[in-house]
Amino acid sequence: MKLSRFVHTIPVDKDMVALYHSLNIKVIFVSRELINQIEGLNKLDAYSDKLYSAGMVVKSEDEDKNLLDKTIKSLMSLPSPVSVMYLLLTDACNLACDYCFIENQIPEEQSRIFMSTETAKKSIDFFAEAIKRHPDYFEKKKTIIFYGGEPLMNKKVFMEAIKYIAHLKEKGSLPKSLSINMVSNGLFFTSELADFIREKKVNVSISIDGEKIATNLHRRDFYGEPIFDRVMKKIKLLKSKDIPVGISCTINEETIKNQKSTIEFLINEIGVKGLGFNILARGHSIKLREDYETRAAEFIINAYKIFREKGIYEDRIMRKINSFSKQKIHPYDCAAGGGRQLVVAPDGQVGICHGYIGSRKHFVGTVFDNELIVEDTPTYKEWKKRSPITMEKCQSCVALGTCGGGCPCDAEISKGSIWELDERFCVHAKMTIDWIIRDLWLCIKAKAQKPVLV
Repeated sequence: MKLSRFVHTIPVDKDMVALYHSLNIKVIFVSRELINQIEGLNKLDAYSDKLYSAGMVVKSEDEDKNLLDKTIKSLMSLPSPVSVMYLLLTDACNLACDYCFIENQIPEEQSRIFMSTETAKKSIDFFAEAIKRHPDYFEKKKTIIFYGGEPLMNKKVFMEAIKYIAHLKEKGSLPKSLSINMVSNGLFFTSELADFIREKKVNVSISIDGEKIATNLHRRDFYGEPIFDRVMKKIKLLKSKDIPVGISCTINEETIKNQKSTIEFLINEIGVKGLGFNILARGHSIKLREDYETRAAEFIINAYKIFREKGIYEDRIMRKINSFSKQKIHPYDCAAGGGRQLVVAPDGQVGICHGYIGSRKHFVGTVFDNELIVEDTPTYKEWKKRSPITMEKCQSCVALGTCGGGCPCDAEISKGSIWELDERFCVHAKMTIDWIIRDLWLCIKAKAQKPVLV
């Protein structure tokens, strides 16, 4: 008997370690002394039988190989129904944020485009047809996300598209449970538009990177003027209309430096109930400390420890906590992974990831092609395969089952292929699973007078 190749030992106490199986996402806490005795066990007693049943120990390497093969086969055999559509109403923006995921990938000489009402409606029809191809999944979670650029620079088409979605819901062409989201910098909100959004139940997420100094560090308008005060004015407008405001918060050096006050600001000034943290990618003009990724991961964990006490949902870390708590593999960290996402450019071209709006790489056709089935294209088939579970370089990682693989687009931009590692999220994923396991042990200790097995 020997430890499985997927088992990692994580010290949790002076005399205790966690045996964590990164593929079946099980954990058993044992004494350090027992670890030294496991190798070479040949006879199964009641305790070693428990280790074997949990996959912590194996009789041969073939058992690990068979488990991995079975997991990959199961993952690849699952259908990949389209569940998310990003509708890019324009690739233009009223801001010039120097870390922008979209604008920095668009060639300077490329003209900006504004989506027409016809294209928006055709895009929504295209999405409706895509989800109908998998009737068993029709009522499962579906989302349309209005994105840009800045989507509200095309306000008229935005409003017409929202009305059209409501019309298709009434007809039964779209599920009534479909969620409508919008990611915006917030500066174009008016009282009238806020009323419309509340009436149509649009979920709003506004980009703000913390307090004034953190937000103004990288988020400025085209004249180089800071925007924090203007954004806060719009957030207060939305709150006055009883519209919950989600936050998209990119973690920069000032966000981390003022960690305590940033978290208090999000809780007390924004009143946030849900948010997502974004980790900066290297390669822009932004200078990042060598240990930035580690400090950003620590920031997310520290923020989450406070948020969970207040019932605030942080999307980035909760993906991993949900995977761990349910012992269910998290194979993809976004809907593009797995081939479950449509991205429609302002001119109606269809792709899998909005990060390629400039190059149009991984775009496969247009919404005006009624014969186009995106799931059948080589691009979507390749992206379905791209998961840590299928990537040999990931299979020895402690975060294998809970990571999701980060951002394929960032991996390609930084290293030339979607099959490379998104190393920002390698750090985040490893530190998060390590903390989750240690935190579980502390919870167990608090409830028991002596160490127990789980």
